Amino acid sequence: HMFHFLENKLLFLKYFYLDNSMVKKSAIMIDTLLTLLRVLLGQCFFVIFVFLLVRLEGVLESLQLQLRARTVMR
Repeated sequence: HMFHFLENKLLFLKYFYLDNSMVKKSAIMIDTLLTLLRVLLGQCFFVIFVFLLVRLEGVLESLQLQLRARTVMR
């Protein structure tokens, strides 16, 4: 939510000041910043996602081993 709020503020600034050439440069900077933010956030989410997937796989594997152990016991 915070990110979307920031993004909207920055986009507003970008379009609000678009006429001025100095401001065009800052608009490009704002775009770059937004892209960087997106990439960084994306990477964080990706890392968390991968971590969770790995954890899940570990859990599933241990469950399968338990099930195998039970079927072998019979």
